[in-house]
Amino acid sequence: MIFSTKKRSNKMNTVKSIFISLCFLGLSENSYAQNSGFIGKKNILSVDGRFFVPVFHNFGKNESKKYKANGEAFEPARNLLNSGINITVGRTLTNGMAFLIQGNYSRYKMYAPNYDYPNSFQINKSTFFQGQSMGIMPIIEFAGTGGILPIGISHQIGIGFYKNTMRNTDYLILAQSTSYSSSQTLDLFTTEDITNLDYLTIKSYSFMYKFNLRIPITRSLLLNVGMRYNINRTKPVPYQYDSATIDNHLIPQFNFRDMVAAAHLNNLVSLETGISFVF
Repeated sequence: MIFSTKKRSNKMNTVKSIFISLCFLGLSENSYAQNSGFIGKKNILSVDGRFFVPVFHNFGKNESKKYKANGEAFEPARNLLNSGINITVGRTLTNGMAFLIQGNYSRYKMYAPNYDYPNSFQINKSTFFQGQSMGIMPIIEFAGTGGILPIGISHQIGIGFYKNTMRNTDYLILAQSTSYSSSQTLDLFTTEDITNLDYLTIKSYSFMYKFNLRIPITRSLLLNVGMRYNINRTKPVPYQYDSATIDNHLIPQFNFRDMVAAAHLNNLVSLETGISFVF
């Protein structure tokens, strides 16, 4: 009987040893995942492309201003896609919250302005004008229910500040003077012909919400997919109704402000995709 008891005791000790070894192994694997996996990497660098689909820009009025240039001839065109790029750096503060700083650049198409004052040019037909914006946006990011940043579903909110200018490229314009002659002249304008680039600068700000998803590819590389909603506001500029302003600039600043505001209104929603590096 004594021999039998010792034998059972030895078996029990063996089972306990195996159990304790497995526990230590599990703790070791969990520690490795915490410290070297996504959860342990708090810094993030993202590069994303932005794609706007300005659906409402292709309907309604301004049919005479939906063209692209084919040499010195007009060719009908649609505003099907505007694009941009975001570069974002940030750090997770907790498993459920992160702080990000984003720099972005985007290009968009605009209609020629509708003038409502004398002694100016009346644009009767034109190609799309090309606008561009550059800015910076602080962002707060929250993990989705049960998620742990930086992977999985998240929600982002931010307020951005931007500078909007006209791209320096060629524009084909059929215009006539409203004061001297009713004849129309076809001209190929550059941005310098239209105005001084520093003069056509409009400041704006944007409120943003983004539904985002990051999918792990490797331990340090993530795939980003998201949908972004933007509410944009342009800073008001003086309505300078004087001959110097009108004569010296084919597009006065207050008209350019309206062009930018209309373009922003048509770019409310964007789809974004890119990659993130975590470290």
